Amino acid sequence: MWYTYIILFIFSITLVWCYKGYALKKNILDNPNERSSHVIPTPRGGGIVFPILWIAYLLVIYFFGFIGDQYLLIFIPSVIALAIIGFLDDCFNISAKWRFLTQLIAAIYSLWLLGGFSIIQVGMWSLTLGYVGFIIAVLMLIWSTNLYNFMDGIDGIAAIEALFVFGCGGYFIWDAGGYELARLIWAMAIIVAGFLVWNRPHAKIFMGDVGSSLLGFLTILFGVIGEVKYKVPLLLWVILYGVFWFDATVTLVRRILHGDVWYQAHRLHAYQRLQLKNFSHKKILLAIIIVNVLLVILAFAAYYFTWLAAIAFMSALLVLLCGYLLVEKIQPMYGSK
Repeated sequence: MWYTYIILFIFSITLVWCYKGYALKKNILDNPNERSSHVIPTPRGGGIVFPILWIAYLLVIYFFGFIGDQYLLIFIPSVIALAIIGFLDDCFNISAKWRFLTQLIAAIYSLWLLGGFSIIQVGMWSLTLGYVGFIIAVLMLIWSTNLYNFMDGIDGIAAIEALFVFGCGGYFIWDAGGYELARLIWAMAIIVAGFLVWNRPHAKIFMGDVGSSLLGFLTILFGVIGEVKYKVPLLLWVILYGVFWFDATVTLVRRILHGDVWYQAHRLHAYQRLQLKNFSHKKILLAIIIVNVLLVILAFAAYYFTWLAAIAFMSALLVLLCGYLLVEKIQPMYGSK
């Protein structure tokens, strides 16, 4: 199956290039403003390639018998719905209520077909959540869908995060016997890698809401499926995903406590404050890669040594907190120090 990933990679690079020309022709551009990190109009919506190629791959390997019916039903309707609303938003700025409604329906639908999310593994212990687990999983899916969009603010950042999370998360699921799901996870990682060829600093195209929202949704959905079907702890995905959810969540909480209008666009995320302090996109990406490497080490420790899971998670929080406080020292979120 490895050769199919080479084909996917080539198709991804090619289709993103084709879409870039289309976006320039149709004026689907991200024009710079006071919150932007780029200085010239740049094509956006390149993430439309993600659902197109991924669904095509899913259908092909289904035809050849490498995955079952359930994955078609769980993924395809939700992915199509999120892709349509995301691309429309990239082109026409769709109202937030319609985006939220689509995300809510997609989350409920996928979790319902999966059979819910009633038990979660924390190290050597299992916690029974019952129906509350379903609600928690829905909220996690919606929050991840949106926070991934918030965090996609500099060249390459969203793609790099996806490569770390999907690459390592896919390994855990493969090692646990979830070969079908792992193939799909790695396929998306390969497609994102092809996009990164054009999105690395200085980016020639942005993935837009259609790409970032889909990656955020799938990050949690992959983790939940891994927990439910293959007993791979969702906690591992939470560790791997730490750079994004920690920055987005802490920043949101701080803005609410400060009295900001929490849903307004801003440039107060840690990575954005580094960029405001004249750190280049490459330097910020390097710092994020270093933190992600540390998180990967902790996730592997938690996977292979179950009794270390809680310690690994707390260590991940410590790493993330130290990084966040360092940024706060370099460029405070509010005022000066």
